[in-house]
Amino acid sequence: MAFDRFPILYESLSVGPEMSVTAKKMKTKLLTSLSRKVDATFETIIGREVPIGTIAYIGGTLYDEADKTIAGKTINIYHRVGTGTWAKTEVATTDQYGHFSVTYNLSTPGIQSFYCEFPGDDSYEGCAKTSFAKSR
Repeated sequence: MAFDRFPILYESLSVGPEMSVTAKKMKTKLLTSLSRKVDATFETIIGREVPIGTIAYIGGTLYDEADKTIAGKTINIYHRVGTGTWAKTEVATTDQYGHFSVTYNLSTPGIQSFYCEFPGDDSYEGCAKTSFAKSR
Protein backbone atom coordinates (compact mmCIF):
# COMPACT_ATOMS: atom_id res chain seq x y z
CA MET A 1 0.00 0.00 0.00
CA ALA A 2 1.36 3.37 -1.01
CA PHE A 3 1.05 6.21 1.40
CA ASP A 4 1.22 8.91 -1.23
CA ARG A 5 -2.45 8.38 -2.09
CA PHE A 6 -3.63 9.76 1.25
CA PRO A 7 -2.69 13.40 1.70
CA ILE A 8 -1.72 14.44 5.18
CA LEU A 9 -3.09 17.74 6.44
CA TYR A 10 -1.02 19.72 8.86
CA GLU A 11 -2.74 22.31 11.00
CA SER A 12 -0.78 24.84 12.97
CA LEU A 13 -2.14 27.21 15.55
CA SER A 14 0.15 30.03 16.47
CA VAL A 15 -0.54 32.50 19.20
CA GLY A 16 0.98 35.95 18.90
CA PRO A 17 1.15 38.69 21.51
CA GLU A 18 -2.24 40.06 22.49
CA MET A 19 -3.07 43.39 20.91
CA SER A 20 -5.58 45.74 22.49
CA VAL A 21 -6.71 49.32 22.38
CA THR A 22 -8.87 51.35 24.74
CA ALA A 23 -11.56 53.59 23.30
CA LYS A 24 -12.76 56.49 25.43
CA LYS A 25 -15.27 59.26 25.03
CA MET A 26 -13.94 62.51 23.59
CA LYS A 27 -13.87 65.47 25.99
CA THR A 28 -16.03 68.49 25.20
CA LYS A 29 -16.25 72.14 26.18
CA LEU A 30 -19.09 74.59 25.97
CA LEU A 31 -18.49 78.31 25.40
CA THR A 32 -21.56 80.41 26.17
CA SER A 33 -22.77 83.98 26.04
CA LEU A 34 -25.54 85.88 27.78
CA SER A 35 -26.46 89.08 25.99
CA ARG A 36 -29.20 91.50 25.01
CA LYS A 37 -29.88 93.33 21.79
CA VAL A 38 -29.58 97.13 21.86
CA ASP A 39 -30.64 98.63 18.54
CA ALA A 40 -28.99 96.16 16.14
CA THR A 41 -26.02 95.32 18.34
CA PHE A 42 -25.61 92.56 20.91
CA GLU A 43 -23.99 93.44 24.23
CA THR A 44 -23.05 91.13 27.07
CA ILE A 45 -25.13 91.26 30.24
CA ILE A 46 -23.08 88.74 32.22
CA GLY A 47 -22.80 90.09 35.76
CA ARG A 48 -24.62 93.32 34.80
CA GLU A 49 -27.90 94.84 35.96
CA VAL A 50 -30.66 95.24 33.35
CA PRO A 51 -34.32 96.32 33.48
CA ILE A 52 -37.10 93.78 34.07
CA GLY A 53 -38.51 92.67 30.74
CA THR A 54 -35.12 92.51 29.03
CA ILE A 55 -34.94 89.73 26.48
CA ALA A 56 -31.81 87.69 27.22
CA TYR A 57 -30.09 85.83 24.41
CA ILE A 58 -28.43 82.66 25.66
CA GLY A 59 -26.14 81.10 23.10
CA GLY A 60 -22.99 79.15 22.70
CA THR A 61 -20.86 76.70 20.80
CA LEU A 62 -19.99 73.10 21.61
CA TYR A 63 -16.41 71.96 20.88
CA ASP A 64 -14.55 68.66 21.09
CA GLU A 65 -11.06 68.32 22.58
CA ALA A 66 -9.50 69.11 19.19
CA ASP A 67 -11.41 72.45 19.12
CA LYS A 68 -13.71 71.25 16.33
CA THR A 69 -17.36 72.19 16.60
CA ILE A 70 -19.94 69.46 17.20
CA ALA A 71 -23.22 69.58 15.27
CA GLY A 72 -26.57 67.99 16.10
CA LYS A 73 -26.17 67.71 19.89
CA THR A 74 -28.76 68.52 22.55
CA ILE A 75 -28.07 71.40 24.95
CA ASN A 76 -30.23 71.74 28.08
CA ILE A 77 -30.70 75.28 29.41
CA TYR A 78 -31.62 75.77 33.07
CA HIS A 79 -32.67 78.98 34.86
CA ARG A 80 -33.04 80.13 38.45
CA VAL A 81 -33.74 83.38 40.24
CA GLY A 82 -31.57 84.18 43.27
CA THR A 83 -30.81 81.03 45.23
CA GLY A 84 -33.96 79.24 44.06
CA THR A 85 -34.04 75.86 42.40
CA TRP A 86 -32.82 75.23 38.87
CA ALA A 87 -35.57 74.61 36.30
CA LYS A 88 -35.01 73.39 32.76
CA THR A 89 -36.48 76.13 30.58
CA GLU A 90 -35.21 75.29 27.09
CA VAL A 91 -33.71 72.52 25.02
CA ALA A 92 -31.65 73.53 22.00
CA THR A 93 -29.79 71.59 19.33
CA THR A 94 -26.43 72.64 17.94
CA ASP A 95 -26.52 73.59 14.25
CA GLN A 96 -24.04 72.53 11.57
CA TYR A 97 -21.45 74.88 13.09
CA GLY A 98 -21.94 73.66 16.68
CA HIS A 99 -23.89 76.82 17.67
CA PHE A 100 -27.15 77.10 19.63
CA SER A 101 -29.24 80.08 20.69
CA VAL A 102 -32.44 80.70 22.69
CA THR A 103 -34.13 83.75 24.22
CA TYR A 104 -35.53 84.25 27.71
CA ASN A 105 -37.59 87.15 29.12
CA LEU A 106 -36.11 88.42 32.41
CA SER A 107 -39.56 89.05 33.88
CA THR A 108 -38.77 88.97 37.62
CA PRO A 109 -36.34 91.03 39.71
CA GLY A 110 -33.20 89.49 41.14
CA ILE A 111 -30.13 87.64 39.99
CA GLN A 112 -31.02 85.52 36.96
CA SER A 113 -28.65 82.58 36.52
CA PHE A 114 -28.45 80.33 33.47
CA TYR A 115 -26.81 76.93 33.28
CA CYS A 116 -26.13 75.36 29.87
CA GLU A 117 -25.41 71.64 29.79
CA PHE A 118 -24.40 69.12 27.17
CA PRO A 119 -25.26 65.82 28.89
CA GLY A 120 -22.90 63.77 26.73
CA ASP A 121 -23.65 60.72 24.59
CA ASP A 122 -22.03 57.49 23.40
CA SER A 123 -19.10 59.34 21.79
CA TYR A 124 -18.67 62.53 23.84
CA GLU A 125 -18.31 63.39 27.53
CA GLY A 126 -20.73 65.95 28.94
CA CYS A 127 -19.88 69.50 29.99
CA ALA A 128 -21.61 72.60 31.39
CA LYS A 129 -21.26 76.36 31.81
CA THR A 130 -23.00 78.89 34.13
CA SER A 131 -23.56 82.66 33.77
CA PHE A 132 -25.81 85.29 35.40
CA ALA A 133 -27.29 88.77 35.10
CA LYS A 134 -29.32 90.89 37.54
CA SER A 135 -32.70 92.31 36.61
CA ARG A 136 -34.24 95.18 38.58
